[in-house]
Amino acid sequence: VEGLGLRADVQAFDLVGQLPDAGVILLIGTVRTGMALPDAVSALGRRDNVLRFDLSHLSHDDVSTLLHLALEAPVDAVALAQICDASDGNALFVRELVLGARRAGNLVERRGAWSLAGPLATTARLNELVEVRIGSLGGSARMALDYLALWEPLGLRALESFAGVDALEAVDQADLVDVRQEGRREQVSLGHPLFGEVLRGHLSPLRRRRLLLDGADRIEQHGARRREDPLRIATARLDATGSADPGLLVAAARLARYGTDFPTMERLARTAFTAKATAEAALL
Repeated sequence: VEGLGLRADVQAFDLVGQLPDAGVILLIGTVRTGMALPDAVSALGRRDNVLRFDLSHLSHDDVSTLLHLALEAPVDAVALAQICDASDGNALFVRELVLGARRAGNLVERRGAWSLAGPLATTARLNELVEVRIGSLGGSARMALDYLALWEPLGLRALESFAGVDALEAVDQADLVDVRQEGRREQVSLGHPLFGEVLRGHLSPLRRRRLLLDGADRIEQHGARRREDPLRIATARLDATGSADPGLLVAAARLARYGTDFPTMERLARTAFTAKATAEAALL
């Protein structure tokens, strides 16, 4: 189209529509879900001779097969699970995560199989794609997303009290959050795992500190009744200020041990022992 000196307008798309009718070209086009399309492009998609495929999220087996074909060798179970969790089955995100890990030298082939030698690494393109989804929101809506990035999953009422109903409706309308029922509670999470990674990467140190301490204060004000609350409060205060109550740290380390999260357990216990040497902190 550019070679013919035509603008990307109705005239250009009319020409593109005529070429397949004449049997000159086979036209293949893709569009991301939620993207606003010009009327001329939408009209192309509604033509009788257009075959449309809606690509849903890839299953665990789909990702395994896709990577085996693309990398010409299988991916081990640990690496596959991490890629599936981080991408949530989004084909584009799978591609960018794998490319990022390979460029960083963290996805390596050993004895005929691919495995991770380090963390998954995002790419600049992946960050840009996610930022396009979240970048248009500002004010209380962006604050709600930042808060979720640090505290998800979060009760719907708690998030409403923090950000307001209008902000939640804005992020829900943009399909950026997932609301699900868990017993009598409505839990809110970000709509995709990579949203949190990008949001956290854009947080300034002072904003991150404020949101962490605000969340910890809110849990304590409501009695910290849930089993995991001491762990959430302790890690938040430690991330925000580098310190926390030694008794809280020990209780949180104990919960991390029950959950087999040994790196977190060690971090909490070492900090508690430094602040106040006790037998339990030393044992942990």
